[in-house]
Amino acid sequence: IARKQRAKENTSVLALNLVSRAKDTFAVGLHQGTVAFFDVSEFTITPSKKYVCRDGSTSIDTNLLDESTDNEDEVLVGSVRSLDFNYDTNEILVGTSLNHLYIIDVPKSESSKSLAQLKCKTVVGSHWGNLKSSTQYGEIWGIDAHPHEQWVYSTSEDGTARLWDLGNNRELRRISLGHSCLCVNVNLDATLVAVGHMNGSFTVCDGGLTKIVIPNIRNRRRRVRVVRFSPNGQYLAVGSEMAVDVYHIEKAIEKVEVDEPGAAATTNTASGKFNPTLKTAPKAPGKRIEARVTYTAVQLGSCLAHTSIVRQLDWNLASNVLQTTSMA
Repeated sequence: IARKQRAKENTSVLALNLVSRAKDTFAVGLHQGTVAFFDVSEFTITPSKKYVCRDGSTSIDTNLLDESTDNEDEVLVGSVRSLDFNYDTNEILVGTSLNHLYIIDVPKSESSKSLAQLKCKTVVGSHWGNLKSSTQYGEIWGIDAHPHEQWVYSTSEDGTARLWDLGNNRELRRISLGHSCLCVNVNLDATLVAVGHMNGSFTVCDGGLTKIVIPNIRNRRRRVRVVRFSPNGQYLAVGSEMAVDVYHIEKAIEKVEVDEPGAAATTNTASGKFNPTLKTAPKAPGKRIEARVTYTAVQLGSCLAHTSIVRQLDWNLASNVLQTTSMA
């Protein structure tokens, strides 16, 4: 052993590959999903000075490449399992245990005098792996197209709903709902997304999957197989085994009092010239009223006429007739 370097404490090295034409820099794939870069010389191995990310670090956390989760307490469990370097395009291909493939674009300038800026993109994504644990569930059960964009929503047994950009082959956003998800539907103006769960409940999120707007509602014990918004957006039909429940989606504007931080005194300018007489006094912290949109789901009724499992349902254009099909 000529040289020895510990990549990181309390983790395992699962992949390693050279990533420079001069063969003096290599990448290491670690168990917790990080790709770390090191420079090697005749006598030393040191963190890379050639490949440095935008934040100044010499490693990339593949779990955060697409910023697909905005919840900091969600723990992703992807591990980097494979690395390869394309000498023609100066790209590093990274494969992870979550069935994701990433391309890291390495600038062609390899001068150690300037810090290279690494650019990353997702080329393949999936629902493989759970946000909260290492349990590997990933079957995709529900899918629905965005009404206006080249995007698609998907739901999976892993308990997440995800939004994908088909044009750029990347995951835009994901949200963890806490229960296995069987179906998904977005309303026509793309403001609400309904998700049906295996435990007989359903959840409604905003169109961007940034938050839950109607928390989990469970009126049935058996799995929800289909959810469908009416064309006018006022109703939501939820099919669970042999029952179909219809809910009225009520929208309200709620006025909320929020804290407003204070502001320091400033000196303004007039006509582009400095004028010391135009000053604003310091502003003390206070309160302001903010309008927020809230949604509630009120059950209107149920259809219990089916003698077998409801598989599909849909509304007419007037949103006053509901058609269903079953396995009978």
